[in-house]
Amino acid sequence: MSNKSKRNSTVSHSDISEFIISWLNSKIEYVGAQLILYVMKHPDKELGILEISSHLPHQNTKCRTKYPINQGIGRTFEMIDKKTQAECLERIKKLKEGLAADLELGFEEEAKAKQKEIDAILYYLKETTINSRIKCFPNIKDKEYQRLYISYRRILKQANDEYPEIASYIDKHMKTGKTFKWISEQVNNGYN
Repeated sequence: MSNKSKRNSTVSHSDISEFIISWLNSKIEYVGAQLILYVMKHPDKELGILEISSHLPHQNTKCRTKYPINQGIGRTFEMIDKKTQAECLERIKKLKEGLAADLELGFEEEAKAKQKEIDAILYYLKETTINSRIKCFPNIKDKEYQRLYISYRRILKQANDEYPEIASYIDKHMKTGKTFKWISEQVNNGYN
């Protein structure tokens, strides 16, 4: 009989909880481990993303967004309104007409200035729209949810590689979503 089989047949509910806590503490440098430990300290309580996030370390600046973030208050807001978008497209149309006329008449300096303005407007539209659909500023709750959920899945995969019973136990006790919750009552999962 292998060590894993022996472990599975003799592990109690409290033993595996202690073993999980010990294993997570050995992985404390990972945000996912800190997330699970934090949620475990608050059993049966739904914890919001921003509450959890305020107690965990944040990523370095390489993954930060270049746009201001909607702080999750109210609905998301657009980067540009439809009127401004229409005005930009109309301005491009007029500039292109003027550009063609300038090139035809040999006014290269004026043509370069108009082309530069066209490029600037196109860049602005590219940054604020996707295929003519208006982009919204990122919502901090969504960004933090993605960060925490990816960290959680990463530590769960690592647990599955090292100790599949830990991954199974955590997966059965952890509720994820826009809130995280540690379900403390013993789940019917074979651990008695």
